[in-house]
Amino acid sequence: MSLALFLATPLLSILRNSSVRLPSLAPAKKKMTQPAALSGVKICIVGSGVCGSSAAFHLSRLQDVSISVFDCGRGPGGRTATRFSRSLPGVSFNHGTPFFAAQCDEATEVLERMVERQLGLGRYEGRRMVLDASSGEMRDAPDEGPQYVGSPHMNSWCEAMLSSNPRITQTYSKTLVEITYDPAKREFSLRDDEDGVYAGFGVVLLTSVATGEERGLSFDLDPSLRRLGASLRKEGVPSDVDRLVNAMAKVRSDKTQTLMLAYPTEAAVPFDCLMVENDPILSKIVILPRQQGLLCLVAHCTRGYANQFTHLAPPTSVPGKEYKPPEELAGTLRERTEGVLRRVMPSAELPAPVMCQLQQWGAAFAVEGPEEARGDGCLWDGCIGLGVGGDFCGE
Repeated sequence: MSLALFLATPLLSILRNSSVRLPSLAPAKKKMTQPAALSGVKICIVGSGVCGSSAAFHLSRLQDVSISVFDCGRGPGGRTATRFSRSLPGVSFNHGTPFFAAQCDEATEVLERMVERQLGLGRYEGRRMVLDASSGEMRDAPDEGPQYVGSPHMNSWCEAMLSSNPRITQTYSKTLVEITYDPAKREFSLRDDEDGVYAGFGVVLLTSVATGEERGLSFDLDPSLRRLGASLRKEGVPSDVDRLVNAMAKVRSDKTQTLMLAYPTEAAVPFDCLMVENDPILSKIVILPRQQGLLCLVAHCTRGYANQFTHLAPPTSVPGKEYKPPEELAGTLRERTEGVLRRVMPSAELPAPVMCQLQQWGAAFAVEGPEEARGDGCLWDGCIGLGVGGDFCGE
């Protein structure tokens, strides 16, 4: 089996959830033999979301390989992330997806095994309801089968995968901005935004949302794949990077915003997750377990509302996107959220929050992607050992 297929086969996109599309791993249907080319290889994985974490987990089963995982965030999880509050020590928010479900039986088997073995994953048992913002009608949400959530925190299952093997090392708070390739050594080097250099990698798998050109530009990042391709062409090095560049240029994403709120109140909320219909701004409200006596929740805005804005302040601009300061966006979403809470809990007292923090997700939903990646696990350049994977590979 080729190295390309070995990497691509397990990286099947098998998850969906009510907030973002997520890629993960399905068990191989046939036992795979380790390619000889991977013996002794250093593997670099950029991004520690579901795709990056599960790739590291599966590849760490190979003999005589070392895996380095890099992420610009403070910890793993990607959109299954957990935000630990600095202003309220000990309080945390699952500020990305609130829960997720499997798309196929194979995925369900994988997730159920993780639940049984207590590998950072549990069943989501919260009460899900739907509010029609136009009529005010509330009803139970339809049963969509098993829902899963990280335990004790949303990012715990990614932590479990990355901590499963001592040959996986993790580096956080590093944004990798440049990739270079040495054809003589057949090795990659990567540079971060503080000029730190990480070298000697025989295989690189990019899973970061900033990999795609349009996504990268939305984060004010120069597309590193394009510059790598130009460099290899100039040096006459055979590669397939330009195909990856062209494919990633097709990736388009919807944005979203989430607002983390903590209220000093004992008020009982009649739902755990409220999906809001017919509201141009508010999409859902997710109630978290009570912490330090606080009512903690995360409000999600609609895609249509989020897509109007860019989080890049002037003079940086994104065509067709309006910039609003985070505090203004937070105020709008807070007002909408509190309006709904007062509507469904008319007798409850809702004091001012002790925490109100906005998170803008610049690439929350992959809505378009290269057809050649659909249902695979990654796009692969077998000439130099470079792969690109992520939510755009979904079915």
